[in-house]
Amino acid sequence: MKKYGSDTFVLARIIGKHCNRESTNNIKRKREIRRKLTLNFLNKENIERKIKCEKRICLILDNYSVHKSAFIKKIAEILNITLIYLPNYSPHLNPIEQLWRKMKHIIRNKYLYSEQYLKELTEKTFYECLKENKIYDSWLETFITKVW
Repeated sequence: MKKYGSDTFVLARIIGKHCNRESTNNIKRKREIRRKLTLNFLNKENIERKIKCEKRICLILDNYSVHKSAFIKKIAEILNITLIYLPNYSPHLNPIEQLWRKMKHIIRNKYLYSEQYLKELTEKTFYECLKENKIYDSWLETFITKVW
């Protein structure tokens, strides 16, 4: 504070920034509080110990920065979840992208009478593609066995 001497405008601005940073109206501060509450709840309930005897879950994620945060990694560890990250720019490795590609190919060639027809066609096509192609089987054989 001595550094700024009697410049009250600068001091007021610095103190104001600090107050805003610590305010519970600050979005970053709210997120930090939510993270702490979540971790405290999981630790207090001994969920980590209880869930270790359950089957491990494998979750496939893209490289969105939120998916790679330390908080998500900690929660996954507590909940016995293995996180698998797909390489950057590789939608061809994402099973759901393969399914969407096949569905778009089928739906693209249909005449869409109405919004309701599109919804029904999408649902029907989704289940047909899922049954016929078994996209996830080859993906599981290729990638999951390396992780497990």
